[in-house]
Amino acid sequence: MVTGYFIYVQTRPVADNIFHVEETSQIARIELTKVIKGEASKELSLTKQEQDWLVNEEFTVVPDKIEAFLNTLGGIRVRENIENEGQETALAILKKNHTLVRILDADEDVLVAYLLGPTDSKHKSNIMMVEGGKRAYLVSKPGLDGYVSVQYQMDPLEWREKLLWNLNGSDLARIEADYLSVPEESYRLERESDGVWRLGAAMADGRRVEDYLRLFTGKVYAETFADMNFPGLRDSLSRRTPDISFGYGTQANQSGTLHLFLRPENQNNYFGYLEGKPEAYTVQHFVIDKFLKRRTYFGAGS
Repeated sequence: MVTGYFIYVQTRPVADNIFHVEETSQIARIELTKVIKGEASKELSLTKQEQDWLVNEEFTVVPDKIEAFLNTLGGIRVRENIENEGQETALAILKKNHTLVRILDADEDVLVAYLLGPTDSKHKSNIMMVEGGKRAYLVSKPGLDGYVSVQYQMDPLEWREKLLWNLNGSDLARIEADYLSVPEESYRLERESDGVWRLGAAMADGRRVEDYLRLFTGKVYAETFADMNFPGLRDSLSRRTPDISFGYGTQANQSGTLHLFLRPENQNNYFGYLEGKPEAYTVQHFVIDKFLKRRTYFGAGS
């Protein structure tokens, strides 16, 4: 529940550039620390890599999510100054509950650091103060309908890509699938050193394989992290036999296996998990089914 605070403000113009980053391309790391009742309770970091951002140095961040956040960091402005009689209240609020935001460049120099507090009574701005400062302000992003604090998410799952794989057809050296209900349609498809694809001892239909490899054009995502809505699901799935297991290997010796479980109560998606990963997903049929060919699809050349 969001709590709004009434504080006295003054409408005369004030400097509005003390919180935003002028050139967001300089940002290499963002550190967030949640403080509740004066005690640090959670920490989260976002770190820029060559091509991606990582949350907590481990998981890839959703590109659209970090783009929107960077846009906010570059767009926030002081909306209103707080009168002297309101400063004591505002500072007491910030001291008790805030998110400490520290934004650094590639040399680990701090570009800006501030305390992000709760929303005001109109739910249009957030109380904010420069780290080490003595005055609080009401800050918002012009053109944004609402307060900015909703974008400073502390849950890593809110940032993470729900990535199943990132593959192009030319990367692949092995594809295999096991079907619980039709084991005769299970297969292992392998690329030989001469580029020929084989189904066990038989040669696969080269044209069919080429058509299939064209389906792999980069990143493929799950719909949701299922454990958020179904606590304990990952452990439960690990004790069951998958309805479908889909595995791949690349020419660079990368590999992965996705285990999928039918949902009789929901025909739109599977439950699933990646071998060796701790999360359960919901995986939409329309996203994944095109990759789930059966042995007879690939045929056998003469």
